[in-house]
Amino acid sequence: MKFIHVVNESVLNEVLIRKKIQRQWEPIFDQLAEFTRHTEIGEQIHVHLDEYSRETEGSYDFYFTVLELKDGGTIDLYFQNYLVEHFPRK
Repeated sequence: MKFIHVVNESVLNEVLIRKKIQRQWEPIFDQLAEFTRHTEIGEQIHVHLDEYSRETEGSYDFYFTVLELKDGGTIDLYFQNYLVEHFPRK
C-alpha cells in the first residue's frame, strides 16, 4: 500500500478552501493513489475533477510532481499548480 504525502499540503488546502471545493479532498487523493501505483521521481501527475452547480459547470486540474519514493511505500508529492474552467449552464 502506498502512502501519499503532499509536502506543501497547506498550499493545496488554501486553494481548495479559497475555491470552496475543500470537499474534493477525497476524490483528489483517490486519483493520486491510483496514479502513483507505478511512478518515478520527477514524474508529473495530473488530477482532473468535474464540478457542477445550478449556475455553472466546470473542471479543476491539479498538477503534482513526484519528489521522492521512500522505503515503506510513502510517496512525497509537491503540489505544482492548478487550472480552473467554468462555463455558464444553459
